[in-house]
Amino acid sequence: MAKKRASDSAKEAEEDKKDTVPDDGSEQAPKYGVIEPIAHQVQLKATHPNESYWRIGRCFTKGEIVEIPHSSLSEAQIERLYADPYLVVMPVTEG
Repeated sequence: MAKKRASDSAKEAEEDKKDTVPDDGSEQAPKYGVIEPIAHQVQLKATHPNESYWRIGRCFTKGEIVEIPHSSLSEAQIERLYADPYLVVMPVTEG
């Protein structure tokens, strides 16, 4: 097996850098991107002391999965849902 020359390694490192860092210095999405959810499925945990629970202006009940379109929620609402210890929240990425 032939040894890599230092110049070959430097060229490969430069190519890798081009894939992740734009020339203009602005931020860029990761090379393989991020999948944005189209909706969020929310369910009230069985351990909640009540049968229903209100959060972000919506009612969640035990045993029922509520699907909320991503476009109808603000970033703050999404953060509140995912941070709530009484709710199980799963992103939906396909229809």
